[in-house]
Amino acid sequence: MAIYGAGDAAIQIVNFALLAVYVQGGFLTAVDYGALAILVALEAFAKVLSRLGLDGAFMRYFHDRGHDVARLSSTIIWFLVATNVVLFGGAWLAAP
Repeated sequence: MAIYGAGDAAIQIVNFALLAVYVQGGFLTAVDYGALAILVALEAFAKVLSRLGLDGAFMRYFHDRGHDVARLSSTIIWFLVATNVVLFGGAWLAAP
């Protein structure tokens, strides 16, 4: 089951390694580093909120569905599109 999150973990490791390059190379100022930290925190929250755990569920049940994989995947995609439009569209409209 740990393999399901391996892609996300690999991305985080690369981002962490590149952070040292950005800071030591002079690409980021202290203000930029703070802004990046805020963006990373917001991205982590938005990722959890937008996926609703259905990406892991899809990977778990992919092989169990057999001939019904197309229906399962389209249902998950359309459900996530609809809920994310409502959630993030509402947040966008409510923003100042």
